[in-house]
Amino acid sequence: MVEELLMRLIQLVSEPKYRFCCISYMKNKANPNQHQDNTDKDGEGVCMDYVFMHWLALGPLSYNEVYQKVPDLAEFDLKPMLQRIARYESPNQNQFGKYYLKREHFVRINPYFYKYTAEQRKKVLEIIQIQIAAAQGVDSDKKTEELFSVQWPSIEYSDSRRLELLGTSWMGILWTCILHHVFVNDTKRFTQHAFACCLRLIALAVEVVLYNSLIIDFYFVCLYTMSCAKIGQDTNTFDQLIKNLTTVFDFRLTNRFDYIPHKEAIQQREIQRLRQALKRLETESLTNTTEKSRQ
Repeated sequence: MVEELLMRLIQLVSEPKYRFCCISYMKNKANPNQHQDNTDKDGEGVCMDYVFMHWLALGPLSYNEVYQKVPDLAEFDLKPMLQRIARYESPNQNQFGKYYLKREHFVRINPYFYKYTAEQRKKVLEIIQIQIAAAQGVDSDKKTEELFSVQWPSIEYSDSRRLELLGTSWMGILWTCILHHVFVNDTKRFTQHAFACCLRLIALAVEVVLYNSLIIDFYFVCLYTMSCAKIGQDTNTFDQLIKNLTTVFDFRLTNRFDYIPHKEAIQQREIQRLRQALKRLETESLTNTTEKSRQ
């Protein structure tokens, strides 16, 4: 249940509003003589591109198969949208004509797309790895972490209303509880998937902070981007995001919110970190001494 909640939160925050079907369909029903490529208005084009990119990422589709993914668009002309995001291969004796997602769009695929099943999520990650590796000219079995890091959800499609969720106090407590359970290795109350989802939500919050900071840092170079800020630095939401990422995380190293004491486990982790730091220091000192003696 916790994993499902975290998944829905990621989808709610990071995905564009799924509203184009009803709006576009009703517009065209009401105005049958109007040109049907109205999808760029009110963000509908972005939504359409986003949804169909994710279906095409799973594999090529014929024109009829594209329609089957969203039956409400039965009378809507999808060719302008498909020309933007896909390349078409003409039919031959063995199969119908197919649309293939353009390779440059694979880096924009979000594995947390709300229509994906767990099996489809796994499949699309494998396809993404192959496609991005091919685009970079590397073996798909190498640089796995670098390829997958591109697929973290981003705030590209987010608006300020949904990003406010990341600044709520309960969101900070949710992150803290999961991180605490991971820290003390309480496997009964956390899973690796819940931990990964938690990190992705935190990454979205960090992206908001960095996004604003980069805009300020390069203010004189790219003044026009100021209008693109998702959340202003002078807003209460931004302040709450900073609070969630700093003071709220203080609970992670304490027992204040948890009914099960973990003092001993925390102390052992602290001792382990100190030993590792001391070992690194000794190694660095030995290396420096060796280099000086050679000189």
